[in-house]
Amino acid sequence: MKVGHDQHLVSVIVTVYNLELYLDECINSIINQSYKQLEIILINDGSTDNSLLIINKYKELDERVIVVDQPNQGVSAARNKGIELATGTFITFVDGDDVIDLTTYEKNITLLINDPLIACLQFPILYNWKGSNPQYHCFNKDCNTEEKVLGGFLTGEITFSTCDKIFRKEVFDTLKFAIGIRYEDMLICCELADKLTKVKISDFGCYFYRAHAASFSKGILSIDKLNSFLKAADLLFVKSQPYESLNAPIQRFSLHAMCTIANGYSRLDAMNKKGLLSVYKILQTGRSIFLYTASQERLSLKLVGFGVFRHLFGTNLALIAFAKSVNLYDKLFNHS
Repeated sequence: MKVGHDQHLVSVIVTVYNLELYLDECINSIINQSYKQLEIILINDGSTDNSLLIINKYKELDERVIVVDQPNQGVSAARNKGIELATGTFITFVDGDDVIDLTTYEKNITLLINDPLIACLQFPILYNWKGSNPQYHCFNKDCNTEEKVLGGFLTGEITFSTCDKIFRKEVFDTLKFAIGIRYEDMLICCELADKLTKVKISDFGCYFYRAHAASFSKGILSIDKLNSFLKAADLLFVKSQPYESLNAPIQRFSLHAMCTIANGYSRLDAMNKKGLLSVYKILQTGRSIFLYTASQERLSLKLVGFGVFRHLFGTNLALIAFAKSVNLYDKLFNHS
């Protein structure tokens, strides 16, 4: 029997920090959703521009809007505060500079209501929206075992974003976003990977991700960013390794992680006295994935190939040729 939408409240948690240029477009895309059973929690994380004035305006206009004003603590703390306040059956996240397609929640809540086993639903995402090279990410399948969920993360069928997902609230009963780290989305997705009973990958709706100079993904690269990335990657690797069927995705994912780290260090010019301490720290963080990669002849050869290619042709071209094209790896360095 199909179940209706009544009483199935969705808590939409929006983090805001100095986003006065984008907030109106973001909030309007939420309050004008075709699905009306929303609790819209706007967390102002110590903005120094007019962001607080803007979100307070919407609080006066729409009774579904809840505003929280707190000192700047970072996106993880802001999301955790939203989770603490949420009373909905479902939780979803929006960054204050992004936009949601107006039918996204209505179509996907129907899927969640009619299948109680779905712990998390992922809908399409358009990366670099309004940018020069937008990328649309959309699949339509179910991952209904721990093994398939982990495989979905390894292969990219399940993204490392929390903003293109709707979760059952109980998913966060014992787990919160880590404070003080970068790549908080990737880390919590990896922590959740073996806890999600079923992930539905829907082709309904769309999350429009805006990349601009102030957005996190365009921010300044740092040792902390690389360390946070590797911490999440290593966790996913450890959880996936027991499954023999995931050997090939693990190899590809490990290679991608190593290329990301190699590229990051080449950009940072980290190999100085101070940088060597950072290298030691990051080797400890990614101990499992580093040891695995070193033990795999094919992966080691491919990493050598990446280094040679980067030296001859530059980092960007090397990443295009290697990190984004496993098939090309196999053609150039096929030692199977």
